[in-house]
Amino acid sequence: MKKFKSKNVLGRLSAAALSLSLLSAATSCGKPQQQQGNNTSSKPGRIMVIGKADPTKETFWEDVGKGVTDAGTELNCKVDYKCAEDDSDIETQRKYVQEAIEKSYDAIVIAPNSRDEINDLFMDAVDKGIKVLTIDSMSDYEGISCAINSSDSAAGTMAGTEAARLLKSQVGKIAGVGKIAIIGSTSSTAEVRIGAFKTAFSLLALNDVKNPSYAQQQAAAQEENGEEEELIDPSEAAQKAAQEAKARGEDPDKAARAAAAEAAKKLEEASAKKAAAAAEAQSEAQTEEEKVSDAQALAEINNSYYIEADRCVTYMEAYNAAKKLLEDENNGIKVMYGTSTNTTQGICQAVEEAGLEDDVIVVGFNTSPALIDKLKSNILDATIVQNPYNIGYFSISYAKTLIEGDKVPSTLDTGVTLANAENIDDPYIQILLYPDKEIELPEVKNPNESAGGGNSAGGPPDGVTTGGAPEGVTTGGAPEGAADSENAASNGGNQ
Repeated sequence: MKKFKSKNVLGRLSAAALSLSLLSAATSCGKPQQQQGNNTSSKPGRIMVIGKADPTKETFWEDVGKGVTDAGTELNCKVDYKCAEDDSDIETQRKYVQEAIEKSYDAIVIAPNSRDEINDLFMDAVDKGIKVLTIDSMSDYEGISCAINSSDSAAGTMAGTEAARLLKSQVGKIAGVGKIAIIGSTSSTAEVRIGAFKTAFSLLALNDVKNPSYAQQQAAAQEENGEEEELIDPSEAAQKAAQEAKARGEDPDKAARAAAAEAAKKLEEASAKKAAAAAEAQSEAQTEEEKVSDAQALAEINNSYYIEADRCVTYMEAYNAAKKLLEDENNGIKVMYGTSTNTTQGICQAVEEAGLEDDVIVVGFNTSPALIDKLKSNILDATIVQNPYNIGYFSISYAKTLIEGDKVPSTLDTGVTLANAENIDDPYIQILLYPDKEIELPEVKNPNESAGGGNSAGGPPDGVTTGGAPEGVTTGGAPEGAADSENAASNGGNQ
């Protein structure tokens, strides 16, 4: 086993993705004047980064800060990282933006707690030549240079798909077995996470009612479209490429970056192809009358399956909301879904106190020491993990590039991963959870020594979901309406 600092691995993956993004920008927006990357000879630049919530209370914003700090050091930028009290605190964010304008910072990076209540200051900043980038959540202001975050639509779809899979595994079916309780945060991004969750879950419930062997149709569609390319997860690809490059006397870091980027790209393309093939197979098999009937059935599911509590900011608010829902015997709750760290923690506490951990499936967002404990004790069944370190790191990389007069893509999706009790200790997940922790990555066998080695099935380690639906379960392609929601939120995400 070789040991690596998590942030070093993340930094390599960041550098690979950054190179690809800058190449895209050069292709679509004009060639950059000079290569940026780790160039530390250019002017430092002053960047104000404004987070959503207190990093001493929210692990997500602590990890964003680590990425910001590391990038500032490596890229020779003067960075100030400040945060609001929580995701409803707009006034503190306005104060920090005003401070950045008055002190003539070169760039402002912000996770806005409102889509429109800070826009007047953004306009003032841009008018004064200050670059404005958003991270994690979005603003409606059209002058934003770049939005860096994870896709709430993809994350919500992943959560809904996993909730359906867990429910079917537990009781043998998805539809008609109980209610799905949802507790969302006050962040605007909760809307997309909830909408995508409902769409994915409802489609699976409908498919379960219509045809319990729907997974067989998906498998047949994949077979008809040819055998899938063997895949490898990015961390394994990076390790293997580095070893082979070193043996050839070449730069192992360069080889690792290139291999990781290529592996990640293939995983994403394979997931998209799989979903599209299944959706096409389903659509072609339906008559127009059946499609109308399906739409009516989906409407009925949406009206009768879901219970939504009032939006919550704090853990205690979410706990009280979850406790109230669970105490009502008429609710018959089988699944609970939280859209943030605090809502997930509140749900877990209420479920545990009620002694319902074996009866109620809990799916949530993000990780914290408390949530990791809930995962390992099977109170939290699954959680959607973002990549806060890379969100912070990329924000400084892109801000520096813009300060120096070069172009960057208008958006960057940093991805989401499904974590559960089975994979929480896997290196692939640990790298995301602990940017500063020394992680042991398994040695990859030299292909000249053995024909095997690594993950023989290809793709990520067992239990890791990189996108799309789990094997054997489909959302029927991109959920209806997901594209509109995605555009409305511009791939926004929040802690």
